[in-house]
Amino acid sequence: MISRIPGSEIIYRYIKSSHQNNPFRTLLKMLLVDKLIADLEPEPLVENIPVTTQSLLCPPIIIGIPDIRPKILYGEPALRFTESMEGEAMIYPKDIRTVTNLASINFGGLI
Repeated sequence: MISRIPGSEIIYRYIKSSHQNNPFRTLLKMLLVDKLIADLEPEPLVENIPVTTQSLLCPPIIIGIPDIRPKILYGEPALRFTESMEGEAMIYPKDIRTVTNLASINFGGLI
């Protein structure tokens, strides 16, 4: 059964030669590895993101047609707009931002 695991022959030879030279060492290694695994507290891979920088929770909403320079609602105004029923929330001109559409081939407006 163990022979079906890839690399098991190498591990078996290592344990066999280690045990042949010093059986106490093999037992001690097994106990230490088990203790290390039990005490392991993994660190988070990514830090927690503060609420102020969680921009992906509320993606931008394009107002009008997606052009070279589309107008978008972003952040709290976009959240307010999506939470209102059927878009009843007021869109104030100060909330609208004009951005450059870099996903377009003609983002510079040269074509």
